[in-house]
Formats: sequence, structure tokens, C-alpha cells
Amino acid sequence: MSRAYIKAVLFDIGNTIAPFTRLEYERFIASWYSHSGLEGTDITYDIFRSSFEDVFSTEMKRSRDGSWETSPSIRSLLLLEELGNRGHDASGSLDRLTETHTKVFSECLSLDPDARTVLEELKGLKGPDGKRLRLGIISNAPDGRSIRDFLGREGVTDLFDPIIISAEVGISKPSDAIFKLALDHLDVRPEEAVYVGDRYRTDILPARKLGMKAIYIRQYMTDGEPPEGEEVQSPVIHHITGLLDLIPRSSLKRN
Repeated sequence: MSRAYIKAVLFDIGNTIAPFTRLEYERFIASWYSHSGLEGTDITYDIFRSSFEDVFSTEMKRSRDGSWETSPSIRSLLLLEELGNRGHDASGSLDRLTETHTKVFSECLSLDPDARTVLEELKGLKGPDGKRLRLGIISNAPDGRSIRDFLGREGVTDLFDPIIISAEVGISKPSDAIFKLALDHLDVRPEEAVYVGDRYRTDILPARKLGMKAIYIRQYMTDGEPPEGEEVQSPVIHHITGLLDLIPRSSLKRN
């Protein structure tokens, strides 16, 4: 059997090709609150923020079993339920929260300044068969439309195929099912694909377990990464441009 070469590189989004640090997280919460219509009610920003923190924590716990089913409406409903548990009735705000979520979440995302150059450089690589390297996305995200709006606004949508978002497919990382969905779409074997992500147990371990190559990006120093006691066994890069030192080492070549 001939030695496999890399045919596809798949990316996470948050803290991989787009920063989503504590700064962006806080900006999202503040913007969502300002658009929620709740200002001037008994639900202050601090109450809103604290309630969302609990909702987000619940979402993260659910995502770890690979069956994270969420959407702007589900997230908004969970937030209203949490507010209700704290004695604040905002049930009439469901529609507005749901409608504004996409806009404010998308606006908090921006492409890393060097990501476009890296993506275009990778897209220009060809394998021994003359076919271009393919790029794709696998993202755990609560709002598929906001991700697509962000990619469109940045002008990079056409660089990626497939774009797989957990909120749209009903499965999430670390389930191998979401990785297999991408591989099937690309019609490549696991050993012919690379996954790039910032969370070791959510991104790197499941990709490696499936037989993919994986690259652990530490550019934005994601909270809780690497997990305590975990021995990192994948290549680590500290900037998105580091991919250009790793990927071409396969049998790929430039135009």
C-alpha cells in the first residue's frame, strides 16, 4: 500500500482561525444584553451575565459527551429558565433573545490577521495526483448562521468545504461521528486528513483516536488548556503560521 499523503486540513474556529478569548466572550454577553430589551428591568447586566455563565457551563458539560444539541432558541430558553430560577420572569423576551443572538455572536468573531494568508497558502498546495489540498471546518457552535455570516463577512467561505457546525448537524466534538461526517464528505481516509484545534480532549484526542493527524494550536492560550495531567502527544504550534512549517512536510508541493 502506498504511503498516505495529506489531502485535507480541517479546522476548529474559536481560538484557532478566529480569536474567542475572554475578551470576545465578555463582548458577546454585553452586546446580547444590550440588544435583549432587558435593560431598565429588574434583570441587571450582572444578573444576566451570571445567569448566562451557568447556561454556558451547562452547555460545555453537555458538549463533552458529543451530543450537544443547541441553537439560539435553545440557548435563549435555557437562559430564561435560569433567570426564572433566580426569581426573574423574562419569558416574553424569548423571541427577541433568539433573533438577536445570531447578529451579536457573529459580530464578536473576526478572522485572525494571519489566518487568511495561511489558508490561501494551504489551498495552493497540490498532492502527487495534482489535486489541490482541501480545507474544511468542524466547529462546536450554538448558532450555525452566525458562523456562516462571519465566514461570509471575512470572504473566506469559499475556501472551506465542508463547513460542519454542531448546531446544524446535532452532534458535536468529541464524538467521532462529527469527524467521520467530514471525512465522508471529503471522501478521504483518516490518515489523509489533519485536524487543527485548540482543545486537547475535544479536538486533538478524538481526531488522533480516529486515525487523523492532529495539530494543537496554543496561540490564544485557551482557558483550561492543556488539561491538567494530560501529556500532549501531538505537534504544538503557537501561531497559525506554524502550519506552514508542518503541512508541506508531507508529499504536497506548491503550485
